[in-house]
Amino acid sequence: MKTLKKRLLCDLICVIGASFLAIGLEFLHSVSFVIIGVVVCGYGIYLSWKIVRCPVCDRHLRLRGIFVEYCPYCGAELP
Repeated sequence: MKTLKKRLLCDLICVIGASFLAIGLEFLHSVSFVIIGVVVCGYGIYLSWKIVRCPVCDRHLRLRGIFVEYCPYCGAELP
């Protein structure tokens, strides 16, 4: 899977978790929705840390911007 697709997947999971959190806090006042939101958002962050890595040096890519072509650590081209 390409690096951009991995990042978008992790971002989508975090947005879904944040949505559950916001709905639970503002509209439903439900503790279960808040817990689900925190767990899903935490999973998205963990998944981002685990799978968004450079294929050459295997370091976590803390990228700024969407279209990054090279690893900031080793300079390898990202797929």
